[in-house]
Amino acid sequence: MHSQETLMLRAIDLAHQGTRDVFPNPKVGCVIVKNGKIIGEGFHQKFGGHHAEVNAVNSVQNKDEIHGASLYVTLEPCSFVGKTPSCATMLTKFNLKEVCVGAMDPNPKVSGSGIEILRKAGIKVTTNILESDCLSINKFFNCLHLKKRPYITLKWAESQDGFIDRKRNANEVPSKISNVTTDLWVQRLRFENHAIMVGTNTIIMDDPKLTQRYTKGSDPIRITIDSNGKLLEDYKFFDEGRKIVVGNSVHRDAENLKVNTKSLLDMLLGLGVKGISSVMIEGGSKLLHSFINSNLWDEAVRIKNRDIYIEEGVSAPKIRGEITEELNFGSDHIEIYKNMQAK
Repeated sequence: MHSQETLMLRAIDLAHQGTRDVFPNPKVGCVIVKNGKIIGEGFHQKFGGHHAEVNAVNSVQNKDEIHGASLYVTLEPCSFVGKTPSCATMLTKFNLKEVCVGAMDPNPKVSGSGIEILRKAGIKVTTNILESDCLSINKFFNCLHLKKRPYITLKWAESQDGFIDRKRNANEVPSKISNVTTDLWVQRLRFENHAIMVGTNTIIMDDPKLTQRYTKGSDPIRITIDSNGKLLEDYKFFDEGRKIVVGNSVHRDAENLKVNTKSLLDMLLGLGVKGISSVMIEGGSKLLHSFINSNLWDEAVRIKNRDIYIEEGVSAPKIRGEITEELNFGSDHIEIYKNMQAK
């Protein structure tokens, strides 16, 4: 006989199989159990597609088996009709014995109403099973609905003596600091995030593609701030894929978000309205410092190469926060910080 925690852990594993394609929806996993045996499983695979509960039900060939079963789901079933029907209402048709929920949905359109539908139908509902684990799956989704802005991750690589680049002009290539293994790990970070942002000067100096090259799936949305209309040329930033330019300039190959660029919070709230649930900030130095100084960051990834010295150049940001994880890839030491006081 499986315990409630063991079954929820399986639902959590399923939820993690969801990719960026679910954004701005949450990642959700679902397990259906009867007589101690798992008879159905599912997870949310794509925005606009079936939710985890529907996929779990559809995985059961004989639907009569669902009657009297227990269902475990990492997030409260939705209660409203959007791109898909209400999952809570759908579940009431199967005479379930119990629905076990990992975490409540922070979306004000749901926020307890899904559980209310189930209980009114006579279904026993147990909540908050491995709640913190279930919430951590959807830190991006939770931030978007609770703070109305994307979840912000800062990322940079620095030399042993604390520089992210040497002093150079646009005709010179940037300093290479992190190693190949770290680069592969960073590509995974890009794949996990909804969007990636760099400053205008980074685009002009480095002309980066800002794509994820080693994982199947769509590229992150590319975002930059161009207050003064500097991006008149066709940089790689404007290649295929979704792009957003924040500021007063209007570029034919990008969405244009006109907000007060002097206020990072206004910009982030504007991105939140567009449904952008997470943004990884990859530079340059001025942009990274502006987020740190405004206390508008949630995580920071600091990559330090122990073998490289630059001696004079662009200083790396100084960060304060709780170190939640440390990794080592050869000469690269990675520290991941959490901002417990983020706005």
